[in-house]
Amino acid sequence: MDNVFKTTKSLRAAFFKKGFADKSGTTIPGGNSGANSLELVIAEMASDITAGSPYYDFCKMNFLIAVQDQLEIVSEIEELPNDEPYEKANKFFRAFEQYIEGLLGFTYADTYNESHGTATTLANKGRAYVSTALNRLTQLRVLGFKQRENDYPTLAVKCRIMGLYLSSQSPELYIKKVDINPADSSCTYTNKNNDRKKYSYFNGIWSEISFDDPPRSLQSLEDLLKLVHPPNPPTS
Repeated sequence: MDNVFKTTKSLRAAFFKKGFADKSGTTIPGGNSGANSLELVIAEMASDITAGSPYYDFCKMNFLIAVQDQLEIVSEIEELPNDEPYEKANKFFRAFEQYIEGLLGFTYADTYNESHGTATTLANKGRAYVSTALNRLTQLRVLGFKQRENDYPTLAVKCRIMGLYLSSQSPELYIKKVDINPADSSCTYTNKNNDRKKYSYFNGIWSEISFDDPPRSLQSLEDLLKLVHPPNPPTS
């Protein structure tokens, strides 16, 4: 529980901070976008698309950022296959705390006690910051970037950001698999219950589309982002 508590505190601190130091020690400001540190940290993790890199595994990134109270997702993470889920989760939390604290330049001395609530209570607090950051990131990095055909790296980052956002909005139905297809600029998401959704740059607009042939547009990504929960950014 202490690890969930510290991670939530780190997410909050990052939300209200501008800029961070990257892996080389170079300070990265929010820039003209006005991005806060949480947005920059998530973007850095989502860009970790080289196999074997720390946050290449989507489920691992999703667990640490969006669904810290959903321990079942840990069994989907290939790393540390011989560890029990709880032990594995704690190792991931500790490494993530070191990662984000290193980027932001601080360490928390506070520890968890029962007055801080349950894992779900803490995760919901963290999701308020994460959902707002991911909503803005999706607008900037998905809707705000022109899609280039057959560009896997750019599409992969977009798909991963959108997958995190979908999980933050429905944590009990978290995304456990992301399939990326540059041929039709699409991202297919499989949730906890093995239900699937597909998003694509379809007729010049990012939208959820059907699996029909030919596909139909179901809802634009822009309209989906208007339904963000919570509707207002946290202020404290």
